[in-house]
Amino acid sequence: LKEFARTPSMWFGVTKDWDDFDIDWLADPPEPPAGAAPSVTVLYDSKCGVCRWEVDNLGSLDASGRRVAFADIEDESYDPSAAGNGGVSYEAAMRSFTVVRDDGEVLEGTAAFAAAYEAVGLGWLFGFTRVPVVGPLAEAGYKVFARFRTDVTRGVGVDELIALPLRSIPNLGKVGRKLVISGYHLVIFSSICSSVG
Repeated sequence: LKEFARTPSMWFGVTKDWDDFDIDWLADPPEPPAGAAPSVTVLYDSKCGVCRWEVDNLGSLDASGRRVAFADIEDESYDPSAAGNGGVSYEAAMRSFTVVRDDGEVLEGTAAFAAAYEAVGLGWLFGFTRVPVVGPLAEAGYKVFARFRTDVTRGVGVDELIALPLRSIPNLGKVGRKLVISGYHLVIFSSICSSVG
């Protein structure tokens, strides 16, 4: 597939090859030396099926295991100040797909996806995000998805997950989580009723 993308003559009838153009997102990244820090660290929500799929996919594309590192923000030991985590809080990482480059730069949304796939040699997949008009539209679409991601993948809104200390409750499970959320809503509803009455 990558070779197909590199050869526009195959699909546009163009006689030039991509190598004649300055398109760095098609280049294979250099293999990091042993012991070097990964090119990027992906911060992910391990309790989200879509996020786990993305992490598994990136991991399978990183043959050496040295290009991409992963930090599970749902792990109780997650520390924003740890090396590679870029100072990104649980709250910020829950609201948007986040990647931290080895130089400390923090990227979110479509730029984060582009950086993660660039690290494994597939940055060209997100080349469209660099196109004027198309890039901002893609980012806007991603923001809509990110806003409702946990509603779809975890059955709970992101604001509720951030507000409640559910990470500290081990093996809560879907039913237990729903009960805690329902109790939280009941307390809020009771407070509103008592203030109105």
